[in-house]
Amino acid sequence: MSFYGLWKGWELTEVLGKDDFGAVYSATVDGQEIDSVVKVVNIPVDAEIIDKMLADGKSLSDAEDILQPIVDRWIDEIISKDTMAGNDNIVKIQDYKLSRYPYAPVFMLYIRLEKLSTISDYFANVPVNANTVAKLGADICSALEMCESANIVKSEVSPRKLYVSSNGTFKLGGFESSRGMAIPGYMDASTAPSPDYLAPEVIKGGETTSLSNIYSLGLVMYTVINGGKLPFVTNMNDRDEVKAAIVSRLDSGVKFDIPAGCDEALAKIILKATTYAPEERFASLKEMGRAIRAYNEKDFQSLNLILEGKAAEVFANDAKPSPDSEEGKAAAAAAAAEAALAKKQAEAAEKAAEEERRRAEKLKKEQDAAAAKEAEAEKRAAEKRDARDQKIARAKAAEEARLAEQQAEAERREAERIEAEKKAKAEAEAKAAA
Repeated sequence: MSFYGLWKGWELTEVLGKDDFGAVYSATVDGQEIDSVVKVVNIPVDAEIIDKMLADGKSLSDAEDILQPIVDRWIDEIISKDTMAGNDNIVKIQDYKLSRYPYAPVFMLYIRLEKLSTISDYFANVPVNANTVAKLGADICSALEMCESANIVKSEVSPRKLYVSSNGTFKLGGFESSRGMAIPGYMDASTAPSPDYLAPEVIKGGETTSLSNIYSLGLVMYTVINGGKLPFVTNMNDRDEVKAAIVSRLDSGVKFDIPAGCDEALAKIILKATTYAPEERFASLKEMGRAIRAYNEKDFQSLNLILEGKAAEVFANDAKPSPDSEEGKAAAAAAAAEAALAKKQAEAAEKAAEEERRRAEKLKKEQDAAAAKEAEAEKRAAEKRDARDQKIARAKAAEEARLAEQQAEAERREAERIEAEKKAKAEAEAKAAA
């Protein structure tokens, strides 16, 4: 096949898939097959659109002004995806080339992509089991997280957007720029995402969010483990039955059955992701990815915490380094050093407290001895005071007794004198009378 402006030596051979805006081709370089495919995007999708614009009186310059924003959106998305090249779960863009026809603003965008299998082809040859479906969920969660960090919210997460590498790594593909290919008056709006895997709120006209992508991914996991059948569907080829199942999902009271071939733990993850109310799903893609990781590692304690709405505890534990890692060993050494320092400080504090106790005891003994000595001195002083007072009292009593004795002796002598005088007088009177 011949394509204008393709890389030198390249030839696009077999058509591998088509959409409304181009196709994906296998390729050869200098006649040799390569491990890449090329997505060809036609802008506009049909060159007759240019003729219609000219017929409406627009110039080629006007037509280019209308088409250039579409081209810019594609280039911007390619560049933004290049920043996500480190994530192995996103289809890698290996190169791109934009060619413009010289006679008209007709663009050919060639995007070189890694060669992958669709998941339908993959599961046609690989047995489906819980571990494989869990890996699918973990890989696509990782891809969606990366897109979210780049401010890209995928408008569709469905099997037709998922691929698998030769080593079994699941990858997210698709270009959001294809959603902006409409040219009012000349080309209808781009093809809407398949409603088969859309969240109820998106089908009802709401915006696509990380929570609606969680629902879509959960529904993909459900379908794969359920033998390729959506909930409430027995025949995926019966579009009427599929449409009826989609309508059933819009009823908030409807609950999904546990998918066939699914163990209880994985079923809980899938059913939480596909809960009708967005606020009852996993709070984030990171949380859903951590739940699947816990399932893969058979860490059911962490899984149950997440399912109970306690993911913060799990992430807090995750923040602690593994004991076997260099960081963990360093943290353990630091903790041991801190514990040794704390022990040393405690011992020093205990020693200081013991010394303080001994000083207090010594001081108390000294104070008690001083108080006893002071009390003894006071006692002796009191005894001296008592002895002195007693001596003074005895001396006073002796003096008082002596004075009383002297007074009595004086009174006795006075009485004897008076008696002698009376006797002498009587004798004199008697003598005179005689």
